[in-house]
Amino acid sequence: MHIEVANNNGTKYLRLARSRRGANAKGKRTILKDVVLNIGPLSRFSDGRPDYLDRLKASFAAGTPLIDSLKPYVGKDVGAVHVVRYRDGDESCNGETKRLAACVLDPLFSALGLDQLFASVKHASKIRYDLQGLVRLLVYGRILEPASKWATAGHNGKYHEPLVCFVALTMMRLIQRKIAIAEPKPDAGGDLRWSYGMSGERLSAALRDWQVLRHPGDLYQMVNSSGEDIRRILAALGVDLRPAIYTKGGIAALKAKVKVF
Repeated sequence: MHIEVANNNGTKYLRLARSRRGANAKGKRTILKDVVLNIGPLSRFSDGRPDYLDRLKASFAAGTPLIDSLKPYVGKDVGAVHVVRYRDGDESCNGETKRLAACVLDPLFSALGLDQLFASVKHASKIRYDLQGLVRLLVYGRILEPASKWATAGHNGKYHEPLVCFVALTMMRLIQRKIAIAEPKPDAGGDLRWSYGMSGERLSAALRDWQVLRHPGDLYQMVNSSGEDIRRILAALGVDLRPAIYTKGGIAALKAKVKVF
């Protein structure tokens, strides 16, 4: 972060800003500037000596700023500042959240080799529709909100029911066992069965309630991410989720952090 002077209608103002790399309005990667704090008019703080600005910058860098309002920012990186603007009538204003459970379930699905299995089945059978996507929809629905195949995907009869149920159960058991390993109980001895982890009902509810709210500009805000159960699930899978505004790429990057085996 750095202190700079901005000119507004002939009046010089002090402000605290930070620079970051990002895309401009034309989508070109460039250096962008975020204003962290509007300090106030320079004339309010200056002692009249010509080197005041240099002394102010030096004092901030040394951790002893001449202006009290800068003290909370000494030695801190406040992170990127995001400004979200809504337009009346924009569909983004409806505040609809979307489930994030796939960030945990997709790596499990791949670790079990199911993505390769259904990719080979689709190729061998010359299936044109998204077989893997529909299977994921059925499997994840079985974990999060069990219902009929018709209610879950609207494609009743296309999939083998025992396969779908078994996959969902196996993925749940993997998570439960990961929790049991991460949180060993003193009386468990060497037997770390999945039953020592979280109950299936609590696991399902935690993943179902972990959602994301999309803001304009492809920015995403986590919802229900601080609950104890979802924290335990993510910690057991090696994910340290920090409160932040995420980009679409940041959401996708969560999957790469999941440690299944």
